[in-house]
Amino acid sequence: MLTAISFYLAELSHKTRLKLFGAQVDADEALSQAEKTNFDLMEARRSAQYRAEFDGLTGVRNRYAFIRDVEAALLYGQGGMLAVIDLDRFKPINDLYGHFAGDLVLRFVARRLQRALPGSAIVGRLGGDEFGVFVGGTSNTQELGELASHCDRALMRLRRPMRMSGSLVTIGSSAGGRILYCPEIGVAQALQDADSALYVAKREGLDTIRVFDDAIRIDATRLNAIEAAMSKRGALEQFSLAYQPIVNLRNGKLSSFEALARWYHPTLGEISPSQFIPIAERTGTIRDITTALLCKALQFASRWDSDCRLSFNLSAAHICAEDAAGEIVSLVEQSGFPLHRLQLEITETAMMINFDAARRNIEELRQAGCRIVLDDFGAGFASLVYLREIRFDKVKIDGSLIQEARNSAGRDMLNGVIKMLSAMKLESVAEFIATEEDRDTALHLGANFGQGYFLGQPLPEAEVLALLERKKRKAAAAKMASLERRSGKERRFKWKVH
Repeated sequence: MLTAISFYLAELSHKTRLKLFGAQVDADEALSQAEKTNFDLMEARRSAQYRAEFDGLTGVRNRYAFIRDVEAALLYGQGGMLAVIDLDRFKPINDLYGHFAGDLVLRFVARRLQRALPGSAIVGRLGGDEFGVFVGGTSNTQELGELASHCDRALMRLRRPMRMSGSLVTIGSSAGGRILYCPEIGVAQALQDADSALYVAKREGLDTIRVFDDAIRIDATRLNAIEAAMSKRGALEQFSLAYQPIVNLRNGKLSSFEALARWYHPTLGEISPSQFIPIAERTGTIRDITTALLCKALQFASRWDSDCRLSFNLSAAHICAEDAAGEIVSLVEQSGFPLHRLQLEITETAMMINFDAARRNIEELRQAGCRIVLDDFGAGFASLVYLREIRFDKVKIDGSLIQEARNSAGRDMLNGVIKMLSAMKLESVAEFIATEEDRDTALHLGANFGQGYFLGQPLPEAEVLALLERKKRKAAAAKMASLERRSGKERRFKWKVH
């Protein structure tokens, strides 16, 4: 019995030890699972924190984290320069190579900014193709110049070609800067000021940084006032048109008038198109303005007792709208102005908004009888693409090429552009003809038409009618003189016969 009891106790102890071992194994597995769960939670927390602070595409700080980092630097007494960098010619890369290529360019840009700037600089992506940079420094004059030079070097590095699908692509960039040395200004206000400086840099065509100052503050205040005035009722009635002659360079005859928008405000005075057009495009009022001015131009041009054409600029909002072509044709038909005497000018920038819609509208307008002109050729990135994809009747050569043709290198470039357009059977218009030398250069190189202050300044309606009347009388006098000469020759011939 004792042996049986001993065996029973031994078996019971063995089973107990087995249960304890199993419980230990389960506890170890539970602990391991808990540790794995805790690790996954930590990884998820780190990933969520990373996504909350870093841009998932480029790896630099996102907008929220960038602003927070700059605020922290200011609170700790560090000053410096806050810059907003905007890429130029980025959208054509997306259109030509696809969004994958655009994403790759943004990664290149972020990497180049990080390499070009000091290691202590804060780099962030503010959204789209806009980046923010904060470079620390002191308030002395020498240090301020160094801060600006850091940004300029970064912009120069961004302009270096990038290899994309076996091709080299180049982007441009402009920047607006704001000096910061105290947290009282606020990063939000600093970004707004930097945006104002960026707007000036882009408007002036600067591939560099423009630092916010009192002049820009005054300009920004005026732009805000213009935007407020544009939104008020009756603003459209304040717009008017001036008409600049476009002349045939070979015979000096008047070919057409380009309608140019003008805005005189009762309190703000004369407002430049370079100021109000970008505001109208940004606020969405440009189409209403374009339509109102087109109606006004057509009504006036219908009074011309001449075969002179009307040239009118279409906005991006107009040419890229789905119903643009039908609306324009309807307006022209209602005015009674012949469709074949209307030529519509379109910039490549406008077509970048929606290329397919723009191309479709252009084809419909051409089929209706309108002539289509590509404006500012040579100023942008993708003009050759548009010449290949869309059929134009005429091309306006950007004024910068005319001005650069005053030296030999620029003259060779202009010569190449004009020859290319001639080979494509496209008429060319040389813009910004400011001197007799400009006129002679454009004529000698083969440009068909010219436009600029030397050939004719923008005129109000009364002076346009007076000019057309003088041209009419001059043509009638020339015709009469020709008839008299022909009559005199016939009389002399009859006298010799008799």
